[in-house]
Amino acid sequence: GFLESTPAGIHVTPLGELGARVKAENELWTSLVLLDETLGRLSPISFIGVLSCVIAEESSRGGTTFIGVSASDETCKVSEQLATAGAALAADQADFGLEFPVNLVLEEAALPEYWASGASWVDMVGATSLQEGDICRKLRRVMDLLRQIPRLPQVPESVKKNAKRGLMLLNRFPVSDDVTYKVEDLDESEVEERDLGDEAFDGSEIEDEMNLSGVADQDAEYEEEDEEDEEDEK
Repeated sequence: GFLESTPAGIHVTPLGELGARVKAENELWTSLVLLDETLGRLSPISFIGVLSCVIAEESSRGGTTFIGVSASDETCKVSEQLATAGAALAADQADFGLEFPVNLVLEEAALPEYWASGASWVDMVGATSLQEGDICRKLRRVMDLLRQIPRLPQVPESVKKNAKRGLMLLNRFPVSDDVTYKVEDLDESEVEERDLGDEAFDGSEIEDEMNLSGVADQDAEYEEEDEEDEEDEK
């Protein structure tokens, strides 16, 4: 849980510290997933796919939307593993009368993975019956979470690095939203090489290849939230 009782009083757990900072439809479910170090060992494409499953909108369940591409085998495997934790959380929420969605929609992984793999926009539009605006919105939802991850507490460093790499793959026209990191002077072949699983790649050098304007605004927002929390505690 987010809180634990000790002889010294009630304290916020590491999970609670993360849940208080992450912005998602179900903060607890998203936090549980982000703390799983398995995500740090995934390829950036599969990492994107798994997160897409987790933050899927409730309306995407059981729909009739045509999607002509499939999620990667790696994403399917990890989703199966997460399904057990998701079912347990959903049962616990039901016991307390809570109705927060615990989403894990495998179909939602396909398009973000396809785009991250280098598909053209024409190919993206041709691979689904979704309108272009809906495709953009789905991809930007994933980008929003990826943007948060490097600055969240308690998240494993391997997961943070994967988030940076994943954001590089998604952030290209016409999906770029002018808020995420802007990649500059990075050769397309280099991005492709990194995506194909170069184990020696250290995500830390991404910082030197990114224009971090816009990130400062995000950090300022977090600082304001911390100050508000401190005022509430007083």
